[in-house]
Amino acid sequence: MKNIFIVSTGRTGTQFLAHFFSEKINNVKSVHEPFPSRRFRILSNMYREGKVGKQTLKTIFKWSRKDLFKTKNQDYNFYIESNNFLYGYSGVINEMIKDAKIIHIVRDPRDYIKSHLNHGVFKGKKLLAKKYLPYWFMDVTKEVTTNKKLNQYEILAARWVIVNKFIEDSCKENPNYKMFKYEDIFGPNKNDYLYEMASFMGLPADQIVFSENYEKLNVGKKNIAKTWNSWPEEDLKKIYNICGDLMKQYNYEF
Repeated sequence: MKNIFIVSTGRTGTQFLAHFFSEKINNVKSVHEPFPSRRFRILSNMYREGKVGKQTLKTIFKWSRKDLFKTKNQDYNFYIESNNFLYGYSGVINEMIKDAKIIHIVRDPRDYIKSHLNHGVFKGKKLLAKKYLPYWFMDVTKEVTTNKKLNQYEILAARWVIVNKFIEDSCKENPNYKMFKYEDIFGPNKNDYLYEMASFMGLPADQIVFSENYEKLNVGKKNIAKTWNSWPEEDLKKIYNICGDLMKQYNYEF
């Protein structure tokens, strides 16, 4: 059985990818944040800050995903898990599952911030978890040089940088790692990139029947943040001060 893990900051269309591959290809088990998963968000943040070691990550992962380590034959040939909570595992997965493929999805930080805000990242239960559940939301203040309190845009901008750099740095020189851009997957040439992704995963890409239009899943419904080009210039400058270098690396114009 081949194993593939799709990681990102979140808000990158990974739920769509999980459904896409399970619908288009036979003998694929493709899941999005399967239970249990939320523990991995806390563990990823703790690992990044040096509060837990690799062995702890491995032990909890193997216990949480027992079926992946069973020696008996499975009813499927491919296991795909899209799970942004696993970002901290990017450099650890291949130590447990040697030939696993790691797919990293990046998205324009301005659209990521808008989507995250409209998904209620600082509202309701998510706000309570941020305030009262240790390591549920990473401490980004260490990554931003400022004496002022960060606003929501800056917090998410810093998180975008931290998570993407962590994934990328963890997978340096890993031939089983490949990065794709959200804008390519959902752009006019989306099927070319989906074919490329499937081929890299080792899936029988030639069997896929592609479509011209696909439905996005888990779209943020709250009207909290408007389109980024209508944001105050001051907020955009703050975002660029934090994200600018990585935006250039990923060829996002600003």
